[in-house]
Amino acid sequence: MNASDFGAKMQGLNNRLDAAYKRLAAALDSLPAEQAFKGSEWSVVDCLNHLSPREGGYSRYMESLLDQEHPAARAFSPPERRWANMKTGLAAEHQRCRAALARVTPKHFTTQVDQPDGSKRPLSTYIETMVNHFEEHGGQIMDQIIPRVRA
Repeated sequence: MNASDFGAKMQGLNNRLDAAYKRLAAALDSLPAEQAFKGSEWSVVDCLNHLSPREGGYSRYMESLLDQEHPAARAFSPPERRWANMKTGLAAEHQRCRAALARVTPKHFTTQVDQPDGSKRPLSTYIETMVNHFEEHGGQIMDQIIPRVRA
């Protein structure tokens, strides 16, 4: 590829990336926070966590390829192994939740947690939210997503 073709190709990729970001940023600017966490398939937040995880997404993978003298693509686990790992991760999260619940004493339940705005909430709020979170997303998977993908 000559320098002119390379420059044009890179400019095109940069333009596409910038345009996609600008469209997404504009859409997110008009989206209230409470709506960002809603969704029957994926919420906006779920999708953003996938697109731009804290530890770096596709850009980190690209950087690793650029840093290799002889680039080699990483091997992806077969779907069956990834699925097994996800189920193992779910079981581990369930056990961590159970372990957290096992530590709760009556004193913990009523302990007040300072909030960033200066107010206080009982620790029981967070304990219940942990269980609600597990139930909500489990229900979302069972009641919405599985029926949709089996249809």
